[in-house]
Amino acid sequence: MGGAASDRQQPIDVPSDAVSRKLVRDPVCGMHLTEGLAIVERSGGEPVFFCSEECRNKFMDEPMKFAANA
Repeated sequence: MGGAASDRQQPIDVPSDAVSRKLVRDPVCGMHLTEGLAIVERSGGEPVFFCSEECRNKFMDEPMKFAANA
């Protein structure tokens, strides 16, 4: 019973400007995240937003596979 305090997650330090920005959608996994926290790449002259390097790399390897989701 003494471990309850250690089970709590620590707060995440998020930049305040990231919280106030609009939500964007990762075309690979479908996750929504704030624009300020996203990884941005240009594809066809348009910005594409990703939640992680893994999703960015998957998109860059096969952009046509995910184009409809962008």
